Amino acid sequence: MKIGGFEVGPYALREEGGKKHLIYACKDCVYGASLADDPHCRFHIVNVLQKSDADLIVLADVYERVYNEEQTKQWKEISDLVNDFKGKEYWSYSHLGDPQTESESEFGARHNEVMQITYEVLSYDPIKAYLRCLSAIKKEASKVQTGGKPSRVYVQTLQEIREAFEKTKFIQHVKEYLLRLDELPETQELYRHFFEAEVKPSFIGSRLMFGNEVENFELVDEYSVGKSNVQIFNHPNKVAKLYFINPPEYSLSPEKYFLLSKTKEVVSGYNPGRSGLSDIAASRNYFTRVYQATIRDLAHRNNIQIEGEEIEELAEVVSRYTVGYGILELLLSDRKITDVF
Repeated sequence: MKIGGFEVGPYALREEGGKKHLIYACKDCVYGASLADDPHCRFHIVNVLQKSDADLIVLADVYERVYNEEQTKQWKEISDLVNDFKGKEYWSYSHLGDPQTESESEFGARHNEVMQITYEVLSYDPIKAYLRCLSAIKKEASKVQTGGKPSRVYVQTLQEIREAFEKTKFIQHVKEYLLRLDELPETQELYRHFFEAEVKPSFIGSRLMFGNEVENFELVDEYSVGKSNVQIFNHPNKVAKLYFINPPEYSLSPEKYFLLSKTKEVVSGYNPGRSGLSDIAASRNYFTRVYQATIRDLAHRNNIQIEGEEIEELAEVVSRYTVGYGILELLLSDRKITDVF
């Protein structure tokens, strides 16, 4: 698929844990991998969701941006809105005015305006499309002040479009938020407010999520395992307690995620040959030193400022997911755990 003349990355629907993940391969895409920052991403997602259904949206680059179920539902609503507008054809002649009482000279401009609102702009920037609809209604109504007469048919068309926008949860949230502001910000700032993604390295498959019910959990214990924070919760509807661990690799900056993923790519095919690795501990130490050197080199090449201690921490994370047991290592290091099932 091409957007703006450029080929964009492929996508796939995968089911994990009973949830449908809509995964976009953004690594070689010329556009950014962010719903908040890139309108081309928004267009691609709206386009795909018109013919597919998903519970989560994942934009996979060096690191993955995961948009939760609520955010995904909001984009599904927008894609359904595009389909709805296509079916109702608000840009057709009969919706642009009454030729019996109006001059048809404005019908062309009205057609273009409705097309922009209901498809062209909507697919890239639904907030801007909604605001443009409000502006068009206001502009038509202002004709009274200059001695003109608003088009009853055209105003009715715009009002129906506005009502359709305001039935979506996303626009309802936007409208409520805008009413609290003193001035209108750039729409990109609004997307950043509403669509903050969970970010994690692409090579880490695990993801721990509670969902909206987390507000009802009762924290009963909290402690550290190495550099990971552990929290134990009481669940209001379950007898067993919930164990939540937040490893350091889940809260790194994008620059460090980049170094992690690139390091794994660089060393994935490395064969130590006759290095004389006598045991597991020696192997782990050996590879950790290799990873430290690789991270240091990548940071230098990409002008990323990083301290020696940070390099050691990142190398340990890479070791855990390459020559170790991944996140399971952290569970095995927790002396309070007696069983994993």
